[in-house]
Amino acid sequence: YAISSVALWETTIPPASLKIFSGSHDGFWRLWNTAGGTFAKEFEHSMGPSAKILQIEISNNHLFCAFEGLCNKVPKVAVGMIHVWNLSNPADPPLEFHLDDGTGFSPYAAARGVTAMVVDMEPIVSGSRDGVIRCWRFDPTAKRFAVMNTLHGHAREISGLVVTTAANGSKILWSSSIDRTMRLWDLESGKCQYLISADTKNATGNVVGHTDAITSMLVWDGKEHGNFVLSASLDGSVKAWSANAECVASETHGQGVVSISLVNDASNRPLLMCGLENGNIMIRSVLQTQKTPAFCLLMTLSSRFTNVGHTNGPVKCIRAGPSATFYTGGNDGKVNVWQVI
Repeated sequence: YAISSVALWETTIPPASLKIFSGSHDGFWRLWNTAGGTFAKEFEHSMGPSAKILQIEISNNHLFCAFEGLCNKVPKVAVGMIHVWNLSNPADPPLEFHLDDGTGFSPYAAARGVTAMVVDMEPIVSGSRDGVIRCWRFDPTAKRFAVMNTLHGHAREISGLVVTTAANGSKILWSSSIDRTMRLWDLESGKCQYLISADTKNATGNVVGHTDAITSMLVWDGKEHGNFVLSASLDGSVKAWSANAECVASETHGQGVVSISLVNDASNRPLLMCGLENGNIMIRSVLQTQKTPAFCLLMTLSSRFTNVGHTNGPVKCIRAGPSATFYTGGNDGKVNVWQVI
């Protein structure tokens, strides 16, 4: 089964170590122990029959698992759910995200699977296959997460969510979708402030929007260069956007880009990892140097040459790790660990 998501947990519980969570379309999340250079399965948990895990994240020692599964309130219909485990007390029942206001009639997070999350801030933000974005706060009385705002506008599945800070200090939510659009929202008011579509043009009249499904987004803190949002698409491109939603760079890859991540090399220079539809990974520079321009293609990792790459479909997720490592999950059901040397 496809590996949909990978998350890293640097444990503080003695003995401290790096552990890996993977989420799969077989409905299981799994915990892997990397102690001693091994890759041993320590634990696994099923989210129920017919479940598919779509996203996992770790924040403040909590595991957030977004999945599509069955709910007894709507029998035989898969809905979107989010469960949260406190990793300091993993035996405790998970906290849940509920649409209802305490009635118990809608004990799930979305009508369709939850495909994107931002969990390292408040409010927590989720996006789902029905195109809806929701903002959540924890209700300590009910001991669950409740909806505080709902953002409508996307026509298809939400594929990415990132948050940036505007010059006036307000939080801006960027969302992407397989409807080929990106939207910028004022997170406090919930109003959409800007739309980037396949027809969006820049000041010189050139079309700059993606022309196929957008698959992934991330924020790059360029420090003195400023902050940028990077987006990837099945149109084969990765684009860089300024805080003003101006496209400042675009590179093509010859086929659809499914996942992206930023990884620092041994010299702490940022590299852009691009996971492709055929299982290859293209590695690009981010910063301009005396020898290479920004976003220059440095190498391609392929199972044809490495014997350890992904096969039978796309690289569905990439996660940066410590010491110039990164972790990838593929449609082939494999989790690979790589190191830039």
